[in-house]
Amino acid sequence: MPTKRRCSFHVSILLIHHLRKGGANDPMDEISGSTGLTGATDCNMVLQRERGKREAILYITGRDVEEQALSLTFDEDIAHWSINEAPRSAKISPDRQAILDLLEASDRPMSPVEIADMLSIDIDKLRKKLYYMCKSDLICNTSRGLYQSVTKDVVQSTLDQLNELF
Repeated sequence: MPTKRRCSFHVSILLIHHLRKGGANDPMDEISGSTGLTGATDCNMVLQRERGKREAILYITGRDVEEQALSLTFDEDIAHWSINEAPRSAKISPDRQAILDLLEASDRPMSPVEIADMLSIDIDKLRKKLYYMCKSDLICNTSRGLYQSVTKDVVQSTLDQLNELF
């Protein structure tokens, strides 16, 4: 009950926890404890930095946030982390890259059901990824809930404009 009361006042609870010592392929697997710990939270973040280095990567995943990896640099003079501008591909998760590759290879816009079937991704998770990918301008939502790569949309728009001229 106390947590629900806090939510009605729009209060966030930030829990800082440690990582386990053994490395893992997925940064979220490095969070110490059972998967129940990460499953009970709305958002999980892992900051990875080599000892003595100013650069780090902040991995973010969660229910209501865009899954991403941010390249950061620490400024010791002002004790402040800054986000580096990294190439878009460095910030894209493997699932998102697979979605992009599929849409770029497709000769037509695709529905979420088609994408989910071809990539074996849960449809609800896919819809959330598609939503955030549209917000990030990685893909675009065409009419009737179909999705295509942004590059194809730009190319088609340019072709349409050229056809109108000639």
